[in-house]
Amino acid sequence: MLNKNYLLFILPIAAILLLPLLISSCKQPDSYITPVGPPPCDTCLPPITTTGPTSFGCRVNGKVWLPKYGATYTIYAGYFDSAISIRGTNGETMERVGFALESITDTGTFVFPNNTFKYSGAGFNFITKPIYENFSASPITKGRIQFLRFDIDSGKYAGTFEFDVYSNDFKDTIHITDGRFMIHK
Repeated sequence: MLNKNYLLFILPIAAILLLPLLISSCKQPDSYITPVGPPPCDTCLPPITTTGPTSFGCRVNGKVWLPKYGATYTIYAGYFDSAISIRGTNGETMERVGFALESITDTGTFVFPNNTFKYSGAGFNFITKPIYENFSASPITKGRIQFLRFDIDSGKYAGTFEFDVYSNDFKDTIHITDGRFMIHK
């Protein structure tokens, strides 16, 4: 018989990993995007904007983290039936940063914890490592996600984010801060 605590740790992580698969079955095609142009330097975050080229970036425990093209798609946005998933992947380090929200239909600033969402989840994942080495929060218990642009028809989403994600045993925390994205489908 499975340990109840083990299930409490595994189920939220499985939800974060499976939500993009559920969203990907939508009628609208998902956006898999390689940024149009790199930021001005490897240690610079892209600007916060609602127009311009597709971009994504944040700080992971204070260090600039940027998506880079590699074996997997660099930037992803999927929206279906009021659920959105946004993430960036660094193909060189095989790391992924992202979040998903269900019950969102417009712009706004959302502070967590937040009970207005059917689902909220965030993660910092090591794509090539076992699931137990990933960091997640489901629901998001500390953070803020702001949508400055939320245009379902054109597939353009822009905003900022910050949240904490945790190891399965909750002994380690990763702070995701200064996050920003501008995504065109």
